[in-house]
Amino acid sequence: MNYLFPTEERNYQDEVKIKKSLNVQGYELPKLLKIYSYLAVCRRKLAQAIADCKNEMQIGEQKFSYDAAVIYANDLRATLTIYEVLVSLKEEERNSVNEITFSSNNEKLSAEYTVTTVTKPLPGVVEVAKAEYNRIRAYTADLSDMIEAALMSRLNPAAEPAFPITANLDYIYEHFEKLQSK
Repeated sequence: MNYLFPTEERNYQDEVKIKKSLNVQGYELPKLLKIYSYLAVCRRKLAQAIADCKNEMQIGEQKFSYDAAVIYANDLRATLTIYEVLVSLKEEERNSVNEITFSSNNEKLSAEYTVTTVTKPLPGVVEVAKAEYNRIRAYTADLSDMIEAALMSRLNPAAEPAFPITANLDYIYEHFEKLQSK
């Protein structure tokens, strides 16, 4: 009822809100719960198959697992940045002007002098760093290639879901009985 403007000609109804179900597709809830449970099992099987496949990989002469190879390759790339700094070392000469102030017979005197600083890398460091940089860079490139080749491994077919990877919930709901039997 409209209590602010009651009139005899107009009848006002109370506003009624009806909540609509989010299940606009008409899915049966028990079947939907079974589907979500089935999908969780599929996801767990797939994750386990991926982990097993990664752990069984033997990459390089050291026979790294996939994750160990990736971590080692990343560490080598970080090491390369250190070697880049060492390779770029060269002899540098820098002049700076300093001032000295002193007193003589109650008179303040100041004098300026130039200091030349020469920085040299330790003998042989740059050459050794260049050789090691080139060796590590080549090994890192080879290791990256081996990691990419290892990614071509096939997963255990038992872990592959029974539905297409592009399937949506409607497809899975419609074909659920067939999917479960696979």
